[in-house]
Amino acid sequence: MYSSSLQLLAHNCIIVACDLAMASSPDEEPQQRELFAALVAALEDSRVLEHTARAVLLHTCNTRALRALMPHSVLVAARGHVDLWRLHVCWSYDAEDADAVRIAARLRAVASGRCVQHAARCMGLAVLCDADGGSAYGLPPEVLALLHTEQSPAGGEMSDDAVMQLRAMACMMQLGDPAPPGRRGALALAMRVGWLAVASARARAAGEGGGGGGASSSSGALPPAVVAAPRPRRSVPQEAVVPLAADALRAAWHYLALPRAVAQAVSAAAVAEAADWWRLAAAVVDRAAPCSTGDAGRPDLLSLGDRLAVAWGLPPDCVVLSLPAEPPPTLAAALDGGLLRCLERLMRRAGRYPQRPEATLLQRLVQRVRQSQSVWSYLAPLLAYGEPRQAAALLATLRKLLRTVDSRALGAEDLDPEANLHDCILTTISDVLAAVVEQEEELAAAAAPGAEPPSPASQQLLGLVSCAACEWLPELSQSLSQLLLSNGMASPGR
Repeated sequence: MYSSSLQLLAHNCIIVACDLAMASSPDEEPQQRELFAALVAALEDSRVLEHTARAVLLHTCNTRALRALMPHSVLVAARGHVDLWRLHVCWSYDAEDADAVRIAARLRAVASGRCVQHAARCMGLAVLCDADGGSAYGLPPEVLALLHTEQSPAGGEMSDDAVMQLRAMACMMQLGDPAPPGRRGALALAMRVGWLAVASARARAAGEGGGGGGASSSSGALPPAVVAAPRPRRSVPQEAVVPLAADALRAAWHYLALPRAVAQAVSAAAVAEAADWWRLAAAVVDRAAPCSTGDAGRPDLLSLGDRLAVAWGLPPDCVVLSLPAEPPPTLAAALDGGLLRCLERLMRRAGRYPQRPEATLLQRLVQRVRQSQSVWSYLAPLLAYGEPRQAAALLATLRKLLRTVDSRALGAEDLDPEANLHDCILTTISDVLAAVVEQEEELAAAAAPGAEPPSPASQQLLGLVSCAACEWLPELSQSLSQLLLSNGMASPGR
């Protein structure tokens, strides 16, 4: 009883301290930075996270005396874990702030302790097993029951407290050590959480006839794992689907071997793991993202867009006609996982329903890509190495979207992809066309007699982009003519 009270006190103190140390405004930033550093130092010196985690796990051995106290203890611990992760994200976001990044790294080290990681996974696993009926990995049923805060009968939606436990597990896993041992087990757990979110969204859409707040009916385009996934025994509430899916994708990415592997030593197993991650990501975009409602779900949609903006590992000076014969492993995994088809479907839905979550997600993806690379360097490899019909479908969808663009957007001095869908579409198309124009000399040299033939990937990309330009330029010309006419700068006879 006494130890349980101490554990509750410690986690409540952590929750309050995290709230106070969260950066909220420039005026309060210096004071909050001091609080953040002081909290991390206190966690390091006291090792309270490890001690409280041991207390939670030991309490599960005393099922009679502490049965009434365990649900509340578990819930408070879960809230503390989520707040620690949010605090880490808050202070590690700005990579140029070296001091904050250093302190955030110390917080990650404290939160990656074996006991606190094990406790967080046990608490999340109790909810996960109840929801999807999957493996408990040897955890006794009586311990699972004691760690589960859900009080309602099986079936229906899980409670907010149960969602908190799942999110706490996924959040703490992002702070864990991705090195073996335990990497593959953590990856499997995170993937299970993501597929639970997808299955919950799919069950909701099926219950609503494929419409309403869920995803539109397109199961024929989904991977077999999504179509065949059974209805969950207890589903995730609609408002929690996107946050939970985003947490799961981030956690799973953290434990993938491929992003950390040396290019020459990439194993087939690492590529297969990454392909499975992309299948989950495509299913989240297709099924879970439409469940987002209102401004509350916007941060998690933005997070999904950030996660999709991956660099493919091609040389920075790689041009259309110098693409290697085989795609880099990261790109091969994304294509195998269905990213090209996922992007085409995302663009199509965004154009059809500009006010729906898909448009927000697409706009964020384009903005994030432009911050780290360019739309061309992101799309061109997908088009070059992807299935030709899927690549052609994506370019055709872009042409259809171009027709919907307000001609006034062409007159804007600066395009902001995240501001509206029109700017997003124009940014994408203009980046692609500009890249082709920049490489005009290389293209002309390749057409000269005796030139070495380009790789099949280069040939595919060249053919696709040439056809796309022939379709895009007339659309752009027509829109520009409409703009000039509306501004009185041209006449129909000119």
